[in-house]
Amino acid sequence: MYNGATNLDIQIIEEYTRFMHYKEEQLIKLAKKNHGVLTSRGCDEIGVERRFISQLVDKGYIIKVSRGIYQLVSQPVENPFMIYQTTYRKGIYDLQAALALYGKCEPAYPLEMAFPHGYNTSTVNKQAIKPLCVNTLRYQYGITTIKMHGNIRIKTYRYPVLLMHCIIRKNTIDTELIRQCWLDYLSTHTLKELNQIAFVLKCQNRYDAYLKTLVH
Repeated sequence: MYNGATNLDIQIIEEYTRFMHYKEEQLIKLAKKNHGVLTSRGCDEIGVERRFISQLVDKGYIIKVSRGIYQLVSQPVENPFMIYQTTYRKGIYDLQAALALYGKCEPAYPLEMAFPHGYNTSTVNKQAIKPLCVNTLRYQYGITTIKMHGNIRIKTYRYPVLLMHCIIRKNTIDTELIRQCWLDYLSTHTLKELNQIAFVLKCQNRYDAYLKTLVH
């Protein structure tokens, strides 16, 4: 197998091969842990050189989904919500993307994700994601999760908080969709929680004005 190689040469080759396999196995384990998704950032976090990602692609273990995002061939991920949630762990689905998670509409791309103010969105902008950089209160208030198949939890906002977000940035979503979502909610709920949310998010004037439009 190693013609002309000394015992020392063979030992070095075998150790190097084991080293390569170990690094590749680390990445595969990381992908499995992340529900089939592997990212360049994740590779950096566990101290494995990114060149090993290319080797896994060449060997057919993973395929490239988009810039810096890969998925296992043996564990394909078809849901973009899952892919981007795994990739951008600080991102929280918001506005129409979140309404789609609640089954109120079809997802529209780019998917909106909220990030804390100051978050570096340079890589996010290269994906099918529309980053919304918001203040700490707006970002943290009302976070919840929605369980998807495979027991994967996707981060978004509680539905009444989401409704408030939609009127704060209503120019980015179809107004009739927002109106119908509000009317459906108010048909089975009182204004008590919405009043509290408007107070916390400091959007009382906009909230009051929107309520008046619903009665016309």
